[in-house]
Amino acid sequence: RVLESGEREELSPMTPFERKIVHDAVAKIDGVASESTGVEPARRVVVVKA
Repeated sequence: RVLESGEREELSPMTPFERKIVHDAVAKIDGVASESTGVEPARRVVVVKA
């Protein structure tokens, strides 16, 4: 969706382990990047267009 719309997508809060899995998966997709934002326990992944 981020590639199509160009808009960032903020995911639901996750544990550090879950965020790592998402960051690793997003890293394999050309044209997008991910970052973490927020403070535990509400820290979440944000996917952005690279």
